[in-house]
Amino acid sequence: MTLLSLKPWTKQLNALYLIPITSFTLISLIIGLGAEPFYQFAVLAAEQLLNPTRYVEAVLGRVT
Repeated sequence: MTLLSLKPWTKQLNALYLIPITSFTLISLIIGLGAEPFYQFAVLAAEQLLNPTRYVEAVLGRVT
């Protein structure tokens, strides 16, 4: 393919190039701005793994 065989720039071609750019931008924003609930869930799970007392009490009952 040579430089001379390229198609001329059209509005339709411009719109086709905007689809992946817009899609990746939206996905990046969703991941960046929507990560907080997943982070909070991971922190809560880590805390419960480090201190399983509440889990043990719920499963086995009050251990004295």
